[in-house]
Amino acid sequence: MIAMGTLTLTNEAVRYGVAMGLRLDVMLLGGILLLSTTRIEEFTLALQRLGLPGPMAFALSLAFRWVPSLIGAAGLIVQAQRARGLDLGAGHALGRIRRYPPLVVPLIGHTLRQTRLLAMALESKGFGPGAERHGFLELRMRLADYGTLAVMVALVGLCIWLRVAGYGTVEVRFS
Repeated sequence: MIAMGTLTLTNEAVRYGVAMGLRLDVMLLGGILLLSTTRIEEFTLALQRLGLPGPMAFALSLAFRWVPSLIGAAGLIVQAQRARGLDLGAGHALGRIRRYPPLVVPLIGHTLRQTRLLAMALESKGFGPGAERHGFLELRMRLADYGTLAVMVALVGLCIWLRVAGYGTVEVRFS
């Protein structure tokens, strides 16, 4: 136990913090692994096959496509503003925060333009809730897919068994 003024750091708090951090890491790494190994079209089709309505699956796929596009646009805006003399790293925290509007405003403008273009493209293609969609992609389960599914089910089962057996829990006692 470490005490610093009114703050007290206990072993349980450290263990709890580490456990929550590891859980967050596992979720993030799982998401990154999914997105880096699966094409967006396959992901969208899989969501539709699981029963998610087409427009909702399309909205999710758009969100996954939008993140890398937004990161790329933000990088270009940062480069442009640095070329104009903007220094984001110097000064105290409040001064650095005040230098971010020249980045945020163009990024919002870029996002609104992209959204308008996407809306026009979807409208010109007849996209709507009642529109019938025909995909060019057909998913079929192969032997490797069944093997991967079996391994994943076994891992989830092992995790559940370990949790029921008392492993992987962090008990926090507040005194």
